Amino acid sequence: MPTITTFVDDQSPLITYSGAWSSGPSTEPALADYYYLGTYSFSSDPSQYATFSFNGTGLGVYGGKRNNHGLYSVVVDGETYIGNGNTSTYEWQTALYSNQSGMAQGMHTATMGSAVKGSLFGLDFVTWETEVGNDDQKLVSVMVQDTDPSFDYQDTGAWSGAPENGYMFNRGTGHTTSTENASATLTFTFDPRLMIYVGDVINLYGSVGTNNGQYSVVMDGEAPVTYIATRPWNLYQVMIYHASNLGPGEHRLTVTNLPNGGSQNLAIDYAEVMVLIDDSDTTCFSGTSGIETQMHTSSTRPSAGTIAGLVVLGATTVLALSALFWLWRRWKLSEDRYTNLYRNFAQREPRGMRFASAATTSLDTGDPTFRNRSSVSDAARRDSPDDNDPFGYDTGADSSTPFYHSDATGEAHDIELQRRHSTSTAHYTGLPEYTSDIYERANQT
Repeated sequence: MPTITTFVDDQSPLITYSGAWSSGPSTEPALADYYYLGTYSFSSDPSQYATFSFNGTGLGVYGGKRNNHGLYSVVVDGETYIGNGNTSTYEWQTALYSNQSGMAQGMHTATMGSAVKGSLFGLDFVTWETEVGNDDQKLVSVMVQDTDPSFDYQDTGAWSGAPENGYMFNRGTGHTTSTENASATLTFTFDPRLMIYVGDVINLYGSVGTNNGQYSVVMDGEAPVTYIATRPWNLYQVMIYHASNLGPGEHRLTVTNLPNGGSQNLAIDYAEVMVLIDDSDTTCFSGTSGIETQMHTSSTRPSAGTIAGLVVLGATTVLALSALFWLWRRWKLSEDRYTNLYRNFAQREPRGMRFASAATTSLDTGDPTFRNRSSVSDAARRDSPDDNDPFGYDTGADSSTPFYHSDATGEAHDIELQRRHSTSTAHYTGLPEYTSDIYERANQT
């Protein structure tokens, strides 16, 4: 069946503190980045403890381990666990207690704190697991904004739709009230025809801070549960209520402001309703603009549609690879034909005149001074069959007379066409016979 893992920060009203706990990051701002959402609570007095109640099958308590921490205790349903948070190397967001999926589904209560006077205990956040529904069901998360008609604000004149720091609220909208006993009710059921909402799990989000106070929540007419949202600093989009395994049918959640005096307010941001549907259900959740839906969890069995999609994807991939291979083969065959034509042309018997193409070399010093790259020598090199000289240059020392010979001023004094020595590599020019005659006459002059 679907399993939900829920995170609750140490500053959530769902965790209650007895005594005077200290809170970070005001005491150690440099450590804020190491803690979940940048907050933590700590105490070194065993008479001060934190209490958390949940409906689930597993619990995790997370905090820090440091060289100034010590023994701590976690008591779950009367069973005590003693741990040691002292370590020479700092550890952040580490499990101080874990009993995941080891409990029977139902309500449980945990208390945690220092085990010895003067032994520091730091709490960062808690997690718990809840099993809902059946194996053939999946869970869909439905977000209901505070502006949705599913919320009914009693005494509308007592509520404001423009909260302070409204940009910190989800979608920039929220409702606040400082009026005592002002309340709001969220009703949720599921019926696709009516486009209203079902739920087996409900999370309500709001703000906590210096101006927030006490409030109560009534779920389906049961006894009210009181929470305190007063905190050392202002935090937004914080879980202020949670309930699970509500069962089928219509559900009603009513939250009421109970200030302790002054102008303490209650702030509502949005609700998250988690909906159980059959794995084969193709219903599309739709409704007003205040509704967003998202698949949360699902059963492990792939649906028939998923399997069909994978089969089609596999067949398409095979066809695409086959087409690419066929195109590659055609390209290779075409390339081979052109290559063979070139090779046959290059291996024809050389004809015409032979020219030297070598770096200019001084007979006295042996230093190269100039390299001729005239159009004639380039033409000679283009059809050269010599594999050892692919660029058509003869760098041998026996090239006694170059095309050009220059002195230090760089001015050419004589130009002479030279026939290669009998041991030199022959380069075929590929020029017509009448062109060869022109070069012969030039050489005679």
